[in-house]
Amino acid sequence: MKNQANPEYMYFVYDIYDDTIFAGNEYREDALDVCDEANELDIIPQFKVYSAKYLMTRMNVNPYDFGNWSNYKESK
Repeated sequence: MKNQANPEYMYFVYDIYDDTIFAGNEYREDALDVCDEANELDIIPQFKVYSAKYLMTRMNVNPYDFGNWSNYKESK
């Protein structure tokens, strides 16, 4: 679907200050690598890795809905 993230993504890099998803990955190790690289760009780390289950159950965020992503631009 056009407005949904890859359903195979199980881990997401989450921006704790903007409350948005920065990236999604199939594997935790890949998400941690992305998170580490993103956090290197700022003095104060602002990205954390969460599982899809954690985001949906604990934070009430649907990680598969691009409306919750920080870098989503709706294509027309």
